Amino acid sequence: MVSTRDSNLLMNISPKGDGSIYKTQLAVLDEVGNWLSDYGDAVYGTRAGPYLPGPWGGATRKGNKVFLHILQNSRDGKLTLPALPYLLKSSRLLNGGSVTVNQTDNSLEIDMDDAVASDKTIPVRIVELTVDEDTTADMPAISARVEGPPNSEWKKWYKKEKYISSNKRKNDDDFRGYLLVSATAKTNSEEAGKVVDDNDRTAWGALEPGDKGYTGEVEWLQLDLGSDKTVTHFYLKEEFSRIRKYVVQYKSGDSWIDITRGKRLNILSYKLDAPVKARYFRVQFLETAPNENGQRMAPHIESFHLYN
Repeated sequence: MVSTRDSNLLMNISPKGDGSIYKTQLAVLDEVGNWLSDYGDAVYGTRAGPYLPGPWGGATRKGNKVFLHILQNSRDGKLTLPALPYLLKSSRLLNGGSVTVNQTDNSLEIDMDDAVASDKTIPVRIVELTVDEDTTADMPAISARVEGPPNSEWKKWYKKEKYISSNKRKNDDDFRGYLLVSATAKTNSEEAGKVVDDNDRTAWGALEPGDKGYTGEVEWLQLDLGSDKTVTHFYLKEEFSRIRKYVVQYKSGDSWIDITRGKRLNILSYKLDAPVKARYFRVQFLETAPNENGQRMAPHIESFHLYN
């Protein structure tokens, strides 16, 4: 996403004393290199825009191409953005599968292959748009306000009655109707409230290997809505990209019922198959990336929000 902001990313590694590199760091570098070998055309030699980045993703451009970097998982594969200032000639989904893009006077409507759109193992879906003009000229940025479960910078555009899991009250009209919620966790529970504090600069993190009390057992993070509430969407945002397997659940009686399971988390905006009415919701972190000693690193979560 750095390239969608006209920036560069400098990656640093910390070699061992003998100059060799830890296997976990090599694995990350290999993963980045493999991704760039497939999708580097959407990064190298590009400029940011024309769309401003947001939780939905961002855009880059070069020549007569615009690349949409779409982060959010979507049940139906649909995304609507403001119209481009160019004539659209063709489109394709670089991840494979099909995509249909229609441009009207006011909007650009993207409909991706369902399998690709909902695949949680794909960190970003890239749609290549070919247009009729050179896109590299300076132009005003287009604000892309996309409706859906947002993070803190996005939710001001979301309908106030849909956001039900915040522990902060707001005075302006955009935030009236927020309901109080409490958050707990298996470890570092006193920090769990940071996932509902409306601040993306704070995060809950479980105990790390070496911390007092660390056991290596499966970690979880739980929201208590105070009473049964109907939930249709949830939104999760991870810090550090460590999670490799997870499950999101709600409590029914004494049992926990699965909503969805996945591998990579990063940013997940998820629409439930059917509304669920419950008081307790949680995410379990079944597997995280190992450190250089083979121990599972702690999950870190910035946001966990529920919507109706």
